Amino acid sequence: WLLAICLQVSTKSEMLEDPTCVNRSDVNAELKKICSGAKLFGRQAEQEKLVECWGRVCRENKQELVVLSGIAGSGKSSLAESLRPLVKEKPKCFFLSGRYVENRQHRVVGDPYEIFETAFSRYVGELMDTKNDLLIDKISGELSDALRGDSSILHMIPALQPLLLYQSNPKSNLRRSSLSSGSVNNDTQHSTEFYSSEGSNQLKYAFENAVSAICRVTPLVLLLDNLHWATSVSMDLLQTLLQSDQSMALLVVTTIRSEYLSCSSAEPSPTAYRMTVLNENMIGPGKRSHDTTPTNHSSSALRSTLKVLQETASLQTTIIDLSNLELSDFRILIADALKKRTDEVVEFSRIAHAETEGNVFRFFQLLRLLVDQGIIIFKNRTWSWDDADLDLVKNSTLDLVIRTLKTLPRPVQEALKAASCLGVEVDCSAIDRVLQTPSTPLLQKAEDEGFLIFYPQTGGYVFAHDLIRQAACSLIPEEDLCEFYLNLGRRLRSSSSSTTLEANIMMIASLFNAGSSLVTEERQRYKVAELNLKAAKKALSVTSLPDAAIFLRKGIELLPARCWEDRYELSLQLFSNAAEVHCWMGDFDSVHGYINEVVDHGRCLFDKLPSYAVLIKSMDAQEDQQEALQVCTSVLGELGERLPSKATKLTVLKEFFLVRHALQGKTDYDIKSLKRMTNKSKIYCMNFMNHGFYVSFMAKNPMASVFAFRAIRLTLSWGLHESASVAFSVFAMTLSGLHINEMEGYRFGKLAIELADSANSPRHMILANQIVGFGVLHWTQSSQTSLTTLNNIADIAMRTGFIWSALSAYVLAHSTAILTGSNLLSVKSELAKTVRLTRIHNFPKIHNMGLLLQQVVSCHEGNEADPSRPTGSIINFQETVTEFLGLHDSTIVVMYYFMGAYLACFYRNYVESKSFAILLEKMQRGPAPAFMMSQFPFVFSLSAVNLCRSGIDEAKNRSLAKKHFKTVGKYAKKCPCNFLSLRLLLEGELLALERHGNSEDQVSKLYRQARNCAEEQNNHAIVGMALEKHGDYLASLGKTAEAVSLWTEAAKEGFDKMGAVAKSQQIRNRALRHEGGTVP
Repeated sequence: WLLAICLQVSTKSEMLEDPTCVNRSDVNAELKKICSGAKLFGRQAEQEKLVECWGRVCRENKQELVVLSGIAGSGKSSLAESLRPLVKEKPKCFFLSGRYVENRQHRVVGDPYEIFETAFSRYVGELMDTKNDLLIDKISGELSDALRGDSSILHMIPALQPLLLYQSNPKSNLRRSSLSSGSVNNDTQHSTEFYSSEGSNQLKYAFENAVSAICRVTPLVLLLDNLHWATSVSMDLLQTLLQSDQSMALLVVTTIRSEYLSCSSAEPSPTAYRMTVLNENMIGPGKRSHDTTPTNHSSSALRSTLKVLQETASLQTTIIDLSNLELSDFRILIADALKKRTDEVVEFSRIAHAETEGNVFRFFQLLRLLVDQGIIIFKNRTWSWDDADLDLVKNSTLDLVIRTLKTLPRPVQEALKAASCLGVEVDCSAIDRVLQTPSTPLLQKAEDEGFLIFYPQTGGYVFAHDLIRQAACSLIPEEDLCEFYLNLGRRLRSSSSSTTLEANIMMIASLFNAGSSLVTEERQRYKVAELNLKAAKKALSVTSLPDAAIFLRKGIELLPARCWEDRYELSLQLFSNAAEVHCWMGDFDSVHGYINEVVDHGRCLFDKLPSYAVLIKSMDAQEDQQEALQVCTSVLGELGERLPSKATKLTVLKEFFLVRHALQGKTDYDIKSLKRMTNKSKIYCMNFMNHGFYVSFMAKNPMASVFAFRAIRLTLSWGLHESASVAFSVFAMTLSGLHINEMEGYRFGKLAIELADSANSPRHMILANQIVGFGVLHWTQSSQTSLTTLNNIADIAMRTGFIWSALSAYVLAHSTAILTGSNLLSVKSELAKTVRLTRIHNFPKIHNMGLLLQQVVSCHEGNEADPSRPTGSIINFQETVTEFLGLHDSTIVVMYYFMGAYLACFYRNYVESKSFAILLEKMQRGPAPAFMMSQFPFVFSLSAVNLCRSGIDEAKNRSLAKKHFKTVGKYAKKCPCNFLSLRLLLEGELLALERHGNSEDQVSKLYRQARNCAEEQNNHAIVGMALEKHGDYLASLGKTAEAVSLWTEAAKEGFDKMGAVAKSQQIRNRALRHEGGTVP
């Protein structure tokens, strides 16, 4: 609220021309000093909280979040900035900052991440200014190790490139590329071969690793001003950083306007101006241009994200609410600013506080305006005023700033108006081209007046406050807005080289879109539509799907009615790309509309095929796999490959034998030496077979095998395609999993991995390795080989953004580790990370599998009341998984039944174990739990033999035990490294059961052989079980002392090393009982 300026006191301004007064530049300098260097008053408690958080981050080396909330002008940014000198006092510590702006305009590459680009560009500049070669070398090394050749981070922060290439005493120029140069490294490519969620995930993973590497060497404070205006892409990136399980000394300080945190939005202020006009023109009608009040969507999304972060157990979040200053603190602030005693400003502070409500920013704008109007004067180095001249009118803060800006010279106002439309950082070269005159003196004048801040590290200006930028935009008359934006876009486009135009296409297209209502000529509308297509492709190159969708949608809106006849290629690209982008965003209603346009107007099948591929993906995402497969087989039929829409056993067998026949006599070298597939039609066939395979494989539909086998035949006839590796991996899994020929399966599994490596396609490489890892290797190689393969491929998948594949591989690796007796402590920590990531990325199926495995580990940890019992026994295990059974997902249910059988058998509850095993035997066995199913005969046989020993249904259980023992024996012949110890243990159990005609030495020898074999495999579970069963056998012969010794050894050498606390305690209690001791 504003102290009014009476026209009658205009003569007061003449006093500034008095010879005894300092000149105008000194007055401006003094005002700038007051406004920018004001001390904090009434914020001592808040400052202490902030300092406490910073200290904790440095001590504990963990990231924290601080949210500063308050109304505009309450001093949130000043409070955050008060931490800067404290941070810089510490060696090797840095304070980075960036500011979001409302509905910010698209500018150079990396626009969705511009705030991070700006902050870390300054970091690199400040780091190089230290001239500390040892420090810079260390950071460079940490970055290189963390990124491991992944250069996708350079799309977001090009300024990091010199650090990645740094050598001691560098001579490189590290300033951020200007808008005019367009010199962003466009040669850097994502390792992921397509955009979509994978590209975004890869970038987030690279950013997380890069920041973690930097923070290991130099603790950081990252100030993100105006978080309420952050894009969804930027918020996702921040959430990934704060929820990271990597240790990093990082304090993220954010400022948020309090109205964005409230549950309901207030009525829009009638004087709040229209910074949303660009988005309105890009998206369409429906939002009032002058409405700057947070929409329900934006504020609810922000609250939702903050809630998730607050609920993150590993993240400490501190929220500091700032109110306006009380009158007493406000009086001290004014006295300090004007170099007066507090008793000299009593009346002025009372009036100012009443009208500004104690808002600091509002007061400084009021002060500047009063000085400009001559009501407050600066004379003889002293500020003075007459209280009688103070009068009051009601005006908004924004109006106050607008009136202050209007006192500037007209050319400076024009420069600020243009700058307000061109992004966060003001680029002199862009303003030069817009105004067609050098803008540096004008921007320097605005800086002298305190409206802009200059950053020497980047050579650019930023607005001193978001309200100043908003006010500068408000200087443009509302009726001239569209024309103003359009002229800006035209001048920038006409004055840009091809390189610069490409670099800044997103911003230029946005300006044209804002003025598109004035573009009526058909030829010009096509040109603007082309700009939007180029801008969409640029947005996709930085994985900003929301921005790409906006540009494509606007480009389509600009197309005239005869677009398909007049500009076929442009229309095809806009609609096809729009369908794919909206599919990745989950907007399936829009997807079908765009696809229908392409199908109706496409001139040939090849033009329609990309849209058909998108249709299949959208149907799959909506759980309509059968419809997706029908579309897939229909398209393949049009391409000349006839396939059934449903697969019977006969169909699968026919395709399998045709493939096997086609492969006869062909060596691995013959297959790897095939030429690359060049026939366009067959390449599309391979692509659609890959789409069909993926849909059916995830749905456990036997059509997966049909697609894979037909793809191999196409490969042999027409040459290698990048997806051939997946087809060969499925063929290998069929040979191994159905026990047709495990060694031949291993051969084709190796071939699949070699083909995947040569194809340079992360998606296919990951899937092929995953199939070979869980479906092939354990039949011929050690479990450790499978474990290593799964972990390695999961790491690669994480780095390349294939999060689902990575997490599913991790879950399979964790289950393999548990079943092969690995140390449960290491499994537990890795499993916790996986479960956390599945929750963050919202993969409920994998999350449930992870929870299941966590429950298994928890069972082994024991019960506090009775450590010898698994936590809640198996019965509690069932309570946790009841909801999984309702999901009707065979993978989860199979995993549940097997783990139940395994744990019950492990803890000698053989009745429960057999019950689970019977249920499991009735289940359809999909490929995902293949390793578990290979362990199933051992568990079933061991449970049956022990039930027989207990006298329960002896004949039937003896028969079952022998039946499953034969299966384990077959496995042991084919892969002794995984199954020999199991066979020896079961053979010992069966011999011990028979007793008649068998010597004690034979049984003991088998148990010892099982134990030795398990030790070679590093399988602590089987080591413990072999010793335990050997002890049981000796105890049945009355050799108690030897039995106790073996049980004690089983606990120590097997279950302790495994980390199975409950089992160790259980077997020690048995030893105590047999010794005659008291069991606690």
